[in-house]
Amino acid sequence: WEYFPVNKNRVKAIARDVSSGLWTRWSLITAETPDKVVNVAEYSATGALFMSAFNPIGGIDDVYASAIWRIVRDYAVYTDLSTGTYIPVRCEFKVERGPIKVPEDAVIYNSTLKKWVAAHAGEEAKAKVTYDCKLGNWHDGTPMTMADFKYSIAFNYEWAYKDGDDDPYYDEKIANAFVDIAKQIKGYEFVDEDTIVVYTDYIHPIADDVIASNNAVWPTLPWQLLYAMGELVAKGKEYDVSQKYSFSEEAEGVAQLDLLIKDHVADLRKVIEALKAKKAVPVAIAGDVSDPTAGYDALIKWIDAHGNAVVSNGPFYIERYDPDKIFVELKAFRDPTYPFSVDYWKQKLILAKLELAGVNVPTRVMTGDDLKIEVRANMVVEYPTEGTQPADKGFVYVEIRDENGNVVYSGDAKLAKAGVFELVVPGSETAKWEAGRYDIYVKGGLIEDVTSFTDKKTVVVIKKQVTSPSSPTSPTASSPSPTSTPTSPTETGICGPAALVGLALLPLLLRRRK
Repeated sequence: WEYFPVNKNRVKAIARDVSSGLWTRWSLITAETPDKVVNVAEYSATGALFMSAFNPIGGIDDVYASAIWRIVRDYAVYTDLSTGTYIPVRCEFKVERGPIKVPEDAVIYNSTLKKWVAAHAGEEAKAKVTYDCKLGNWHDGTPMTMADFKYSIAFNYEWAYKDGDDDPYYDEKIANAFVDIAKQIKGYEFVDEDTIVVYTDYIHPIADDVIASNNAVWPTLPWQLLYAMGELVAKGKEYDVSQKYSFSEEAEGVAQLDLLIKDHVADLRKVIEALKAKKAVPVAIAGDVSDPTAGYDALIKWIDAHGNAVVSNGPFYIERYDPDKIFVELKAFRDPTYPFSVDYWKQKLILAKLELAGVNVPTRVMTGDDLKIEVRANMVVEYPTEGTQPADKGFVYVEIRDENGNVVYSGDAKLAKAGVFELVVPGSETAKWEAGRYDIYVKGGLIEDVTSFTDKKTVVVIKKQVTSPSSPTSPTASSPSPTSTPTSPTETGICGPAALVGLALLPLLLRRRK
């Protein structure tokens, strides 16, 4: 993150990502300043703050608009600072790998029939993902409900599939982004007011967190706003708006909808007023909503107060936008229903890595004996504090290979005490090994599959041999045979026979001295 200049006299702490630095959404969420104000400057290549239309359906294509949208909206899951793995934000998740039979109440939305259908009931899905979500209010004060989830799903099906040549509810960009995913979704199960289950073939070979991210459902706009945007684009003329709109393209006579541009917002407000008057509810959620008036009223009040139509559910909202001054002001969303306190992520997020302090292995081991491998590691912390301490958590993996490169043993080294991970290869395993040189490969990180260090050590394996003493010498006339004493077999290593020869020479040397 050395490519991001930061005023250290004002910014006392800020989270950064190991791969993207301050581009992560966590940076502005965790930044600490004396006056609780963060001033951010960006390079404007085009003389404008944003280089794409600010609408999350077919716009927000440039990095600057994305940086703003990432903290205005919230996520079901998002990447961890240190590991890059997906962690729960608004939704805890549980991934079950299949095959799993799709139940009768798992449905998808059929845009042609305009209803939810159990299209894949009885089939097998490769995974089942359960999301248990923390809801709360939208920025305009309207409570989130499962109707928002259902309509966000139905909206994608409606706009991604073309129902006839002149279907006004179709957008090619939405289709390109959604259809391939939709083909792998076997059904959505709406369990209760904050739980949804997805049956899917959209999986990852090893990473459950990636499966959870790819299949997550998290609405970013209230259903009333999403519905009004769709009506403005599809049937704007019926609402007597000033121009024709598109979600994803700007062309002659067609404007790409932008929720920050005044005349676009004015036309959208006109549609919202008309929908409110009719108490209109999309057919996809007709059975879930009795009276939509409060939601429409909240949107109208928001537009009148803020001059924009960007209403979402993240930690910040757009208070003011001035395109002439190339300026946007965000304010923290302090609604009591928002599930995260000011310090929540500062305590939850840790930017750290596991650093190798040393690997202790014996230089040699006898077959049949235990082989103890000790890995010493420190936790190097960069956020929220800075310092190094003996690691109290982490993942250390050990692999042992023979001279031919064959893996003869592998396993996880367990935390024995702070800073020390141990793996003991039992003698029952080393007894199977041949004599020779063995390489010990060690890797570790904060979690499995995220490696921050590797090392290699060598151990010489000595074959333990079982030998029996020679038979007693036959008596001779000149030297009577001593009484033979029974002895047990002797265990020796590869240097054992040489030691026996040395012992045999000792009586001869003593006799010469006489």
